[in-house]
Amino acid sequence: MLIRRDVGAAGQAARTSVLVLVLAALAACDTVPLTAPSNSTIRVTAATRAIPADGTAQISATVTEATGTPVQNGTSVMFTTNLGRVEPANALTMNGVATTTLHANGVSGVAQVRATSGTAGGDATTVDINIGGASASALTLAASSLTVPSAGGTVSLTAVVVDAQGNRVRGAPVSFTTTSGSLTPASVTTNDNGEATVQLTTDRTTTVTARAGTANATVTITAQSTTLGLAVTPAAPTVGQLVSLAITPTIATGGAAPRVTVNWGDGTVEEVGFVSAARTVTHVYNSAGTFPVTATATTNGDATTATTSVIVTERPAVAVNVSFAPATPAANGTVTLTANVTGAEAAAVVRYEWVVSNADTGAVLQTQTTTGNQLSIIAAANTSYLVRATAITNDGRSGTGVTQFRVP
Repeated sequence: MLIRRDVGAAGQAARTSVLVLVLAALAACDTVPLTAPSNSTIRVTAATRAIPADGTAQISATVTEATGTPVQNGTSVMFTTNLGRVEPANALTMNGVATTTLHANGVSGVAQVRATSGTAGGDATTVDINIGGASASALTLAASSLTVPSAGGTVSLTAVVVDAQGNRVRGAPVSFTTTSGSLTPASVTTNDNGEATVQLTTDRTTTVTARAGTANATVTITAQSTTLGLAVTPAAPTVGQLVSLAITPTIATGGAAPRVTVNWGDGTVEEVGFVSAARTVTHVYNSAGTFPVTATATTNGDATTATTSVIVTERPAVAVNVSFAPATPAANGTVTLTANVTGAEAAAVVRYEWVVSNADTGAVLQTQTTTGNQLSIIAAANTSYLVRATAITNDGRSGTGVTQFRVP
């Protein structure tokens, strides 16, 4: 009996040991991750293949057994990436699919996200995600103005980045370079509209290049070097005289014809229009003085000016000298009266108005208008004559000359 009790105790101890081993084995099974069985395949996909430099993308791994059925729920899938980070790095399947999220870290490039589970393989265990500039398929570059004044100026440059589907790309870094001048700033990340804007300051013709990933575009800003040459004719005009202003533009190669406006300095502003070659405009001043003349050439909103001045003097008086011939008139003889206008005004005279009077009584003996400067009369005996001749010019000025003679 004692022997049976000893054997029973030993058996009980053995059974207890086996139970402990079984429980330990079961506990060990709980701590070892469940991975895909042999000959399983993994296919990795992404919700999007392009994200901003600070964006995220959901990544899915579909794990299938050799029979084509999804692996057991809770199968562990490990995710890794060469750019940014994935969270979680270890995900469990549900209906054969494990998901994680790729987080970009502000660096542009191509993130290769890989999924593994046991020895599962296949030809789609990775997926590439373009981050930031790497997702740029095309880029356009526009300027607020294609010209700057010759003295220098600032224009805004805006780059628009789009992906292969034509969608604007947010968070793509765009770098700008210029052949001259300065850019502020030189690198910009696209906003929610896929736009990156910088300011260019330059005083010469400049080419700006914008780059985002492999996409790039250029634009040329032309320094507006249009100048105007001004020449006034005559150099010293008088009131009422026609003044000519010759405008000669010098236009930069490839530049557009400027629109010219002339301010004559007396309150008159004249729109000349587009001037691509020498042009002459005219004006009449109605008062004497010194007048500043300013011509403004405007091209694409940029303006340059040229100035000169006109000194206008009062119109000179019309000086008339009246003579008669012969020196000793004879009774009942012909007397030729001549009105001589001195100086340049002679060419401007359009008519002469004559008044012949009796110098003793003041009675008017004859009046006549001629286009020539001579008048002939028959002289009466024993008469004193007073002759008045008035010369009238084409601009309305006049001058009067007087002579007197006696016929015995």
